[in-house]
Amino acid sequence: QIVLVLNKIDLVPPQVVVSWKHYFTNKFPHLDVICFTSFPNYQMSLERIRKVKLKMRRKGKLLSAVGPRELFRVIESLYKGKLDLSAWQQKLDSDVQDVLDE
Repeated sequence: QIVLVLNKIDLVPPQVVVSWKHYFTNKFPHLDVICFTSFPNYQMSLERIRKVKLKMRRKGKLLSAVGPRELFRVIESLYKGKLDLSAWQQKLDSDVQDVLDE
């Protein structure tokens, strides 16, 4: 099993990211393609980010970086209980809480 990480997706237009992901998933159906960025709202103003966070908090949705949860999900499915991923899960949960507390 191979996992392909498209990193720094915030540096290119979204349609380019979608095109590459589509290409790889169609050409290599058994490949897990994960998009990754530490800045999910890089194009939003600070005021807009605050409003989105507030709305998402009210709706019970989480605003966090793109990639870590998806990577966790893929690794968890690949190793199906063979690895203890609880510390990683706690770190992801902590990061989300930090975003909500901002």
